[in-house]
Amino acid sequence: MGKSPREVGRLLGEPFRIDTEHLARAFERKDIPPVISHWYLSPPARDTVEVAFPAGKAEWITVYRLIGVPFNAEAIRALGLPGVVPSHSVPNFSYKWDNVAGLKEVDLFNDAAGGGIHYAFIVVSRDPNK
Repeated sequence: MGKSPREVGRLLGEPFRIDTEHLARAFERKDIPPVISHWYLSPPARDTVEVAFPAGKAEWITVYRLIGVPFNAEAIRALGLPGVVPSHSVPNFSYKWDNVAGLKEVDLFNDAAGGGIHYAFIVVSRDPNK
């Protein structure tokens, strides 16, 4: 299901950074093996997008800086996904959708400072080898 780095590059352009350590640092865990992540600036708002490629396929996608998108259950539409009721939510903190548009999981996290979205985290499939 996940796309290769070349396929993602055709959609988002050339990455401005390639990293192998970010995920382990982000979770402060030494047991996570290095995963190659490509960083892109996506149009139109030039949001920063990190795509992690365990097993050589896009599996984890993080979209930072969703500028101008209010934090509410309809914000999933800003990612080009259908507006459906969240599977789970924590008031004023996060929304989670399971099995939306063929994706395993979509999470949105509140930017407490401004009421917008701090970041969106997408898990493509249950098995990164697919």
